[in-house]
Formats: sequence, C-alpha cells, structure tokens
Amino acid sequence: IFEAGGNPTHIIVDAHAKQKITGFYEKYITTGRDEKRGGAIITNILTDFGEVEVVFSKWGPAGELSIIDKDKVGWVELRPFNVYERASVGDYMVKDVLGEYGFVVKNEKAHARIYGYSTSA
Repeated sequence: IFEAGGNPTHIIVDAHAKQKITGFYEKYITTGRDEKRGGAIITNILTDFGEVEVVFSKWGPAGELSIIDKDKVGWVELRPFNVYERASVGDYMVKDVLGEYGFVVKNEKAHARIYGYSTSA
C-alpha cells in the first residue's frame, strides 16, 4: 500500500475480524478508571506508519477485510438532487426527489483487501 502511494487510515471489518483484532491488542489497551463498565473495544490501532481506525461493518462479507486510504475514496456528484412536481389526483401533492451520486476509488493499489481467512477459530 505504501509503495503504491497509499496511507491507510481505516480497516473495515466483519464481526469475526473485529473480535480478533480486539483480542490481538487486548493486553495493550490504555484505559481510564470506570468502575461500572468492563470489557475491551479496539477502535484505533497505532502503528509505525500512523494511526488506523478499525470500522465494523455488519454488511461486510464474512472472512474479508478492507484497508483503505480515506483521502483516495469518496462520493462524486453526477447529478445534484432536485425536487420535481408530479401530477396529483386528489387532495395531496406528489413530488419526486432525484439525484445521482457515485463512489470513486482512486489509485486502487493504495488500498488492500484481505480475504479467505478462517472465521471459525
């Protein structure tokens, strides 16, 4: 990723990978005092190359995670949202909201996808 010009900022994971990542770093969690709560949640990982945010997605495919550079992905407007009047047949108004957006990934080698890992162990 780095050699291709990327700077990873987010890891998008499924439930199993989220639990595994928390397990990897559980011993290294920095905590404050809170007597009413227990457990561990890893939301950011500090690496030699910078901080990476761990993002859970319940719609992600099982056994797959994505590492992205947020500066190289985003939404692009193809057609702005507009409100259009439609014919009414009665005591009401009918309107349509229409717009088009696309999601763009620049420099595809600046991102990574890890797949095929075990989700049972």
